[in-house]
Amino acid sequence: MAQTIWDSLPFVDRLLLSPSGPYSAFGAISSLGWGLDQHLTTIYGVFSSGGIFVWLFFGFGNPLVLIYIFSAIQPATIKGASSQYLRWVLIGFLF
Repeated sequence: MAQTIWDSLPFVDRLLLSPSGPYSAFGAISSLGWGLDQHLTTIYGVFSSGGIFVWLFFGFGNPLVLIYIFSAIQPATIKGASSQYLRWVLIGFLF
């Protein structure tokens, strides 16, 4: 599946993404064909390399930014009914 997606990209784009190997899947596209062992190895690499601190920083920073945005912008009301603003901000916490 990953190779099919990679082959569907124009050659110029594949050459920009992977100049040394434009005929084999690269990056996030290649991860579509990974098995469980490769995913677990990648997660282990994040922990062993110290990259977990970057993910923790993002995990705490993203909600703080969303809270700030929510508190700084007053939700709009349409004919007395509140908008879907709060729902959209809370959805941001999921991603």
